[in-house]
This record gives sequence, structure tokens and C-alpha cells, in this order.
Amino acid sequence: MQISPPKHLAPFIRHYIFLENNEKDIKNVRLFTDGSSGLILSPKTNLFPHHSEEHIPTSFFYGTLNSYKDFYTKGNFSFIAVVFQPYFLNILLKTSAKEVKNQIISVEDVVKDKFTPFQEKLFYKTDPLMIIDDLNVFLPNLYLRKLELIINS
Repeated sequence: MQISPPKHLAPFIRHYIFLENNEKDIKNVRLFTDGSSGLILSPKTNLFPHHSEEHIPTSFFYGTLNSYKDFYTKGNFSFIAVVFQPYFLNILLKTSAKEVKNQIISVEDVVKDKFTPFQEKLFYKTDPLMIIDDLNVFLPNLYLRKLELIINS
């Protein structure tokens, strides 16, 4: 399911995507090379890069991609993808597009201890619109906190 952001967030967020699979088999998941960066949120770690058993962080930012990034899941999964406008991740991370290109960055590395409590509350909700409402508050606040740090430094 794909849902558009509210108008005031459209300059930063392209759309939200909800992916869910209740089957126990292995499924392939792909990040596209559409010029977007984004945020993947998941309640549990069951996403793996192809040709590796290395875990991908439960929730992560991804930079723009030169080529498709393929993953696979083991068992059932639930993901929320927040697809950003091309420049929004760079603003959040205070970095250049070149530095995050093709990168997977753990949300915990960026937001530290503020994200885990938010994410735990988020995944207890079942209505996608309520989840998006919470994200529509959290993401601008994250941006404002980063902006405040820049101004005060």
C-alpha cells in the first residue's frame, strides 16, 4: 500500500509504502534506483543482503542508489518505507549526497536513544493511517532537532 504525505511534508517525503508478508517462506525485497533516499522501519530484524548472512539494521536510512539493492527475508515480515525527496536525507544527516550514496545507515546511529521508544510504540499500532500520523510528527521533529543542533553549534 502506498500513501502520499500531507501537503506540508511533500517537499521532504515522496510517499509511504507498507509491505507485509505473513508466509514463512523466503521473499526477495528490492530498493529501487529512482533517485530517492529513504527510511525503512521494521519491528524485527529479518532482512539480509543477498549472498550474505549479515543482518541489516532493523530500521535504517538508505542513500540514493547506483543500482538496485536486493535483500531477502526469512519468514514473515512487515516493513514501512518512508521514501524521501532526493535531498531530505542529506539535510537530516548534515552530509553531502555523495557521502550517503549506496549506503545503509542504522537509524540508531543517527537518532541515538530517541528512536527505539518511538519505534516500539509505532509497531503496536495496526492502522496504517495512525502510523503515518505518528511519522508525520516524528520526522519533522527529527529535522527540527537536527536544525537546532546546526544553529547552536
